[in-house]
Parts: sequence; C-alpha cells; structure tokens
Amino acid sequence: MSEVIENIKNIRRSKGISQESIAYDLGIDYSTYGKIERGQISLTVDRLEKVAKILQVSVEEIYKWDKKGGSKDNENEKIRLEYYKHILEIEHLKAELELARQQLFDKEKIIKLLESSKK
Repeated sequence: MSEVIENIKNIRRSKGISQESIAYDLGIDYSTYGKIERGQISLTVDRLEKVAKILQVSVEEIYKWDKKGGSKDNENEKIRLEYYKHILEIEHLKAELELARQQLFDKEKIIKLLESSKK
C-alpha cells in the first residue's frame, strides 16, 4: 500500500492540491490525513475511493501512476492512439482504392460501349 500512498502524494502535488484540502473533503483532521500519507494510519478502501474522486482520477489510475508525473499507461495510450490513427488512414486509403477501381471499371465499360457502337 505504500506505493499507492506515494502515488497519491505525487498525484496530489502534480495537481496542486494541499493535504489540508484533501483532509477537509474527506471530513477528517489535517493531522490524520498527514499520518495517512506518512503511512502511520492505514488508508481504507472507502477512503481510497474518496481520495481518487477528490483527485479526479480512478483508483486504477492511482495504482498505475508513475514517478514521472503521469500514468504508466500514457505510453500505451499513445501507442494505442497511433495504432487507431494508422487504422483510419488504411481505411481511408481502402476507400480511395475502391473509388479508383470503380472509376477504372466505368472507363472500361465506356470503352467497350464505344467499340461496340463502331461496329
């Protein structure tokens, strides 16, 4: 749980939220919240959920937070977005290819019609 507490501190600091503010929102004394962040008092699941809500992150994000100031999933999210971007580009190219095929088919039909009308 100490990693979770460390992550909470890092998230709180990165968002510029004070311990006093978190304590107030939790309905507990500032010194009690300080003891939670120092690991002197256990953080209950109920309080963990409330802290996540106050920090505007999910409990899962708290667990995945890294020391660089972001979610460990940030890199995965970038890769996932890049992947979907490429998928969209491929779909666009497929549509363009299908249009070109249709235009070629239409031109071939016109050529055949013109050739058959000459006879």
